[in-house]
Amino acid sequence: MGTLHELAQTFFAVCAATPPVGTDLEEVGAALEQLFVSGERTHPRVRLASLDLARHVGERHAARPLSLERLKRLDGAGLYLAAACLAKDSAAMNTLEALVQEALPWVKRVDPTAAFVDDVRQQLLETLLTPARAARSKIAEYTGVGSLRSWIRAVALGTAVSLRRRQGGLVLPGDEALSSLTERAEGGEVDYLRARYRESFNDAFQDALRTLDPSERNLLRLHYLMGLTLEELGRLHGYHRSTSVRWLARARHKLLAQTRALLRQRLGLTRSEVSSLVRLLRSELDVSLRAFWVDPA
Repeated sequence: MGTLHELAQTFFAVCAATPPVGTDLEEVGAALEQLFVSGERTHPRVRLASLDLARHVGERHAARPLSLERLKRLDGAGLYLAAACLAKDSAAMNTLEALVQEALPWVKRVDPTAAFVDDVRQQLLETLLTPARAARSKIAEYTGVGSLRSWIRAVALGTAVSLRRRQGGLVLPGDEALSSLTERAEGGEVDYLRARYRESFNDAFQDALRTLDPSERNLLRLHYLMGLTLEELGRLHGYHRSTSVRWLARARHKLLAQTRALLRQRLGLTRSEVSSLVRLLRSELDVSLRAFWVDPA
């Protein structure tokens, strides 16, 4: 293992021309060493030199400065495995294949047929490890922000969505599945209100769903029905987590606002009465949306 100073120097050699003023090389080296130790402990059969990992991490973050705190939060085990895969370590590539296999239940949410799932698996392995025409392996894009397992799951789902679209149609849960989410929760005053206004609320909710753009409904499906996290939504669509937060909040706000407007119009309630009803339903709606999703076996 390289010394702390050597690790830091190797990192900065590819991450930046010179370390930022005031940088403590020993601290940076210690953070890199911790990433290496995490990787070595998690993947004892995989072989990678500590200086190679430091170089790999630096290359992943060469485009923008990486603070010491952000460096410490990276997934060392994931970066270790990704770097070893790029070095063609057989144990690393076998481990990555196992992670791809773990992601296949998510592919089945797009199309459960065995032929489709196998096509996605083969395409994913080729893209991650042995791309055609000397293209860069996609595993090289993994930066260590978030777990490698989640990243592969998002890549697998994105691959499945792209392949299904090329084949002539994308199978996702329909609007009726989103509509049924309002039936999932139980508890106290909300149960009473839902029992009293059940039919009106469900009708208003379904009609409000139809006012959303297809992209907004798809975002709700992916997050609430298919279980994608905000980070995974960002990776899937190529934008930052904060954008996922903003877009999901906007879709949810439009859904609730339109539901509120329809309830007021149809039930003849006052604005404050409808606001009280929807305010009680708002938190329950989040619970019911999440309760609808069941992690694939």
